[in-house]
Amino acid sequence: MLVSDYANAELPPLTRLTTFVLKKGTSDKELAKAPGTGPFKLDRYRAGNARLVRNDQWYGGTVYLDAIEVTMFETPQAMANALLAGQIDVASNAGAVAARTAKSRKDVQVVRRPDDMSMPLVMRTADGPFADARVREAMRLVVDREAMVKQVLSGYGTVANDIMGTGDPGYAKDVPQRERDLAEAERLLSEAKFDLSKTYELVTTEDISGLAESATLFASQAREAGIKIKVVKQESGAFYEKTWLKGDLYTTYWGTNDSVVFFASKTLVSEAGQNEAGFADKKFDATYRKVIATADPKARAEVLKELQRIEYDRSGYLLWGMADGIDLAASKVRGLPELAGYGRVQLENVWLG
Repeated sequence: MLVSDYANAELPPLTRLTTFVLKKGTSDKELAKAPGTGPFKLDRYRAGNARLVRNDQWYGGTVYLDAIEVTMFETPQAMANALLAGQIDVASNAGAVAARTAKSRKDVQVVRRPDDMSMPLVMRTADGPFADARVREAMRLVVDREAMVKQVLSGYGTVANDIMGTGDPGYAKDVPQRERDLAEAERLLSEAKFDLSKTYELVTTEDISGLAESATLFASQAREAGIKIKVVKQESGAFYEKTWLKGDLYTTYWGTNDSVVFFASKTLVSEAGQNEAGFADKKFDATYRKVIATADPKARAEVLKELQRIEYDRSGYLLWGMADGIDLAASKVRGLPELAGYGRVQLENVWLG
C-alpha cells in the first residue's frame, strides 16, 4: 500500500530506484534474509565489497553470468588502473581521463553512456552570500559551459542549462540556453551589492572523476568577473558531515537523470530531505504538487514546464553540463548496457567471450 499526504499521480517515480516490494507484515528479521527479486542475489558483503550470484528464480529470463564480484576503490583512477592492469573486468564510471588513456588499448573497450551524470555547483539560497537570486544568476552567467565540457569532461558530455533531470521526456528544451555574459554578471553583482573584496570557498571532493577539476576551472572563470574563489578539497566523509546540505558553495553529483520530478521531490521542495541548497520557494512547492496531482499528460506537461522555469530562474543549482558515463571493460566482456544512470548495473545480459 502506498500512502501520500497529498494527491499524487506519479506511480512510476514512487516505485523506482530504492523502492522494494515486500509481502505485507514482513519483519526486519525476515527482511535480512530476503534474496531480492533481481537477476542476482547477495551471497556475501564485507566492507563495501560484495559477491552476487545468479538468481535462478528470476522472472526475467536467462542470466549468463554465474556471479559478480564487486570491489570498492578509493578513487576512480585507482579503479581504472586496476582495469588496465587486468585485475578486474569492468571499471564503472571511470571517467574521461581514464577513457583517453584506454582509447589506444586493443584489450580494453570504452563504453560511452550519454547524458549520464550531473555535477552541479550548489549555491545556498536560505542565507549567506548567495541568498540573493541576482547573485546566483550572475554566477550562472559567469560560467563558460562549452569550456567546462571540453576541459573537464574532455568532450565526453554536453552543455546543460541549470535544470536537473535533462533526460526527462518532459524536459523544457524551449527554455533559453544561458550563455556566458560577464558584463551582465558584473551588473547583477553590483546591483546586489555583492562583496567582491572577499574570497569565497568552493568545497569539492574527488569522489568522481572531474568533480574537483570542475571546481578549479569554474574558480578561474569567475575571476574574470571579479569573484575570488578558493577551491577547498575535502575527504568524502568530512564533506558529507560538514558541508553537504550546509555549505554556501560546493559541488555535488547525481548519477540519475531521467526525471525532473525526481529532483524536485528529493532536492528542491522545501521539505526535501536532501535539499542541497536550502531552497524554499512557495510557488515552486505549489507547482510541484500540481504537477504530481495532474494525471492528464498534456496538462501535466504544461505545469512541468512552469516548474522548470522556476528552477531555472531561482534555484540554487548551477548545472553547467552533463557528463557521459564512461565505463572501461576488458575486451572479453560482452553485452554491457549503454544506459544512463543506474541503468549501467543492469547486467543480466552480460557475458564473457
